[in-house]
Amino acid sequence: MVTRNRFGLSRDIPAGIAREVRQRDGFGCVKCGNAIIDYEHFDPEFKDAKEHNAAGIVLLCITCHGLKTRGRLSRESIAEAIRSPAARHKGFSFGPFDIGTRHPELIFGNVVARNVPVLIQIHGEDIFRIREPEAPGGPFRISAFVSDRNGAPMMHIVDNEWRTKTSNWDVRVEANRITINSDVRDIDLVLRSNPPDRLVFERFNLRHRGIAMSSSAGSPTLFKMLDGRSLSTEGMELDGCKIGVMLDQSGLAVGIGGGMVSIKSMSLGYLLPSDGRQHTSRPMESATILPFKPKA
Repeated sequence: MVTRNRFGLSRDIPAGIAREVRQRDGFGCVKCGNAIIDYEHFDPEFKDAKEHNAAGIVLLCITCHGLKTRGRLSRESIAEAIRSPAARHKGFSFGPFDIGTRHPELIFGNVVARNVPVLIQIHGEDIFRIREPEAPGGPFRISAFVSDRNGAPMMHIVDNEWRTKTSNWDVRVEANRITINSDVRDIDLVLRSNPPDRLVFERFNLRHRGIAMSSSAGSPTLFKMLDGRSLSTEGMELDGCKIGVMLDQSGLAVGIGGGMVSIKSMSLGYLLPSDGRQHTSRPMESATILPFKPKA
């Protein structure tokens, strides 16, 4: 591919201009809303462009871009789509996760869940859930409801299709990562897909119904309730539990419904009404909790 045109203009679009295009088009192809996109110089074509101008660049998915290149999608159709981008019309851009026939592994910061149908449940609501295939040989089905640091919906996963809200400040899909920002320096989510059986929440700052959840590289994964109670871990593995982490008005619990929980390090936090300060327990380290087996 030619990296510069006859005017010496590089194909690399400055970050601010690329973001302006994404925000305008709703983070997806203007024609269909698919979030796996190319930046297409539309008016003028790249070969005739002397500068990168957001007004002359459009988001097209790889399918629609191919149709345009092959003369099967007209400039008139693209111009019409620019006036009313598909993602803006739907309220979200979308894309597929490639999930296979094995139960997928979910990694949520420092929490690793295997064979766990519900990774997180908040006030009785399943926030991250895995369901069995609909038919033999079909894929396992992941669904999730993800809110930003202020509790506003920013992403849904519906049976392996992810949908990022057009109300987000910015959404970038690069290779196998989805990054959602609430401001230029504030990253609310970095989600990596490792097909066919792993999703990794690498970094997040989320809030759902008063429960804050956060993690980033080199820091513990933290779950914190409105009353100050919290759970912090630098490493936890869940295997075969029905619910990985459960949070409600009664408290916090891990490894619900059998299975095994292996803890590298975990601390519990609480707020004392007497001094209004946050207190943290001594870390529990290197513990393995096996399934309870009643006596015969």
